[in-house]
Order: sequence, then C-alpha cells, then structure tokens
Amino acid sequence: MLACFAMALACTDPSASEAGGDEAAEDSESSEGAGTDEADDFVPQTDTDAGISNCDIFAQDCPEGEKCTIYASVTEGAWDTNRCVPVVGDNDRDAPCVYHGFAEGTDDCDAQSMCWNLREVDGELVGYCTDFCSGSADDPTCPEGSNEEACEGYGCAVMGNGYMALCLPHCDPLADACPEGTACYWSNLAFVCRETTTNVPTGDPCGFFNDCAPGNACVSGEQLPSCEGSACCAQLCDLQGADGCAVEGTVCTDYFQADPACAAGACVIPE
Repeated sequence: MLACFAMALACTDPSASEAGGDEAAEDSESSEGAGTDEADDFVPQTDTDAGISNCDIFAQDCPEGEKCTIYASVTEGAWDTNRCVPVVGDNDRDAPCVYHGFAEGTDDCDAQSMCWNLREVDGELVGYCTDFCSGSADDPTCPEGSNEEACEGYGCAVMGNGYMALCLPHCDPLADACPEGTACYWSNLAFVCRETTTNVPTGDPCGFFNDCAPGNACVSGEQLPSCEGSACCAQLCDLQGADGCAVEGTVCTDYFQADPACAAGACVIPE
C-alpha cells in the first residue's frame, strides 16, 4: 500500500513574508509510494507537540564529535525540533547517504550536513547529504561558490519553524532547470530547487510552497480573483518582459522582492 508523508516547513503565517510580499503557504516535502520497492520521495509529517531544542542549527554549537540537526522528539516520522547527535559518517555535500531514523536523527553525512530528500529503498531511507546553513536566521549564508546573480550555487531555505536550515541549489524560476523530481520554488529567502509534491495547477487551492505545479507559486487567496481557498497557485512571470499573465484581472507583480537576476514576479491582483 502506498503511504504519503508531508512535512510542513518554514512560514506558518499567511500574511507578510520576509521578502516583503504576502506569503500564503507553508513549505512542504511529500511523497507517494514510501514502502514500495522504488525510490520514492519520503519525508515526515510535522507534529504540533514539539520538544525543546537543545542546540542551534546555525551555530552548530554541539560538543566535538556531534552535530545539531532536526529529529522527531514526539512521534516517529515527525521532525519537530533540534538536538545534538553523534557524527557517525563522513559523506559530504551531494554524496549519497543513509538516514538512520527520525527519532535517532543520525545519518552517514559529515558534521556540516544532513541526509535530505529521503526515499525508502529496500527498507532503508536514502538521500543525499545537504549542507546546513551558517550565519543566523536573520542573515543565513551558504558555502562558497554560491552565485545568486547567476542563479547558481546554493541558497538557504529556512524551514520547520526555523528548526531546519539547509543550503539548496539556487534556480531561475522562469527557466526551471532543476534536477528531475524537483522544481524551482520560492522558499522565504530565495528561489531554490525543491521536491515537487501534488502539482496543483494555476488557480487551484494550495497549502504549501511546493504544492503548485512548476512555474507557479502558492500565494494568498486574496491576491487572486477567483481563489476558492485561503491560498491558491499563481503563475510566475517575467518582471522584465511583457506582462504575460494568463488569468484575467492579474498583472505581473514583484511579489517576492528577490534578487532581480534570479527572480520572478507573480500574476496577482494589482494593488
């Protein structure tokens, strides 16, 4: 039987975002097919009864030989807070990895990364090592080589109510050349490659940033002319070109206020 897991990440306030626009949705990862023989997306649900964090994901302030990561303090399969766990591997960024369980929070990645984009394969949770962000929640940074102006390198995605902060690949939201199974989504601070989930079409209700089909963003329902939910998918558009908005009554607006070299607008009702 197919099992579906979804993780509510990042912003929970459907009002103003860090980018200056009205942010509509949370951020999510989901899967269909966990428990099958194939490598299917596998990411856990959140739980509202979260534990107390005992470390800082940005500062990585754990004792030597440990790292600060996210884990499930209440329910297996439900990441909800941070703690220090032993570093038991040395795989670095982008290397394949094995995750040892949500309650354990350990993996075979090095001290600077965690196993992300988890998929169940032959009874194991596998993914690839992804660097933790450094800096702070107010000023997150990623490893050298990041180039926001060229939509290359990595951008920090702050998720899980701030308990998770990972460096994900920057992307051009209008070109969307992300790896298979991912698409270019807004993630509070930048456009980064995230796993696709339900591919909700333009104009339909959404609940998470990456619910929408590629080329869309989940925005406040008040920003669209006929949204039948608190948030719906809006078409992304080129701020430097012709308007090009397909939904009548919307115009291309600088909704995210991101770096103009690696950004896009959203087709919403003009203010």
